[in-house]
Amino acid sequence: STAADQIDFKEKYDPVVVKYIMQYGVTHLCSARMQKKARKLVLDVGWLITAAEILENRYNLVLDYERLQENDRVVELVGRAVGLAMNAMREDHRQLPGQLIGRLGGGRPTKVAITSTDNNEDLLNNLSAYVQKLGDYRYRDPWWCPLGACWAQADQPCVRIFEGHDEWVRSIAWSPDGQRLASGSE
Repeated sequence: STAADQIDFKEKYDPVVVKYIMQYGVTHLCSARMQKKARKLVLDVGWLITAAEILENRYNLVLDYERLQENDRVVELVGRAVGLAMNAMREDHRQLPGQLIGRLGGGRPTKVAITSTDNNEDLLNNLSAYVQKLGDYRYRDPWWCPLGACWAQADQPCVRIFEGHDEWVRSIAWSPDGQRLASGSE
């Protein structure tokens, strides 16, 4: 799907209907035993970006991935990446693409850098294709695209969230000994 499709979809239907579909669509598909269609939906970049934009409770996105992750490592890792991105999306939903790309291996790699024991070539190819779709999607807003794996990877736990700035953090730097992190905002 393209940004144009996304805009047409949102303009074609009543906003209340669109919001309902984004919030409950996967649940209804799973209840109707239509897991393949639900999987296709949660791995559709346009659906995810639209849902992140219009849902007030974005944690529902994580629940959608959890409903489908059994025996599906791609859905599990994308869902974990979405979950790890929740803190950033609390501030601005437009951070989602960069967060996902950074957590699923970065940039537009030929192989996704999943650091666990995953050696399955199909898994790596499917995740790499998903990262490619994230990079190719035409977003309405400018966004930052990481060139490499730069966040906690989707198969690793979130180690720490730093809080304290009231404004956007504009720069960060590690001390020479690697023991301290300095950050600056406006």
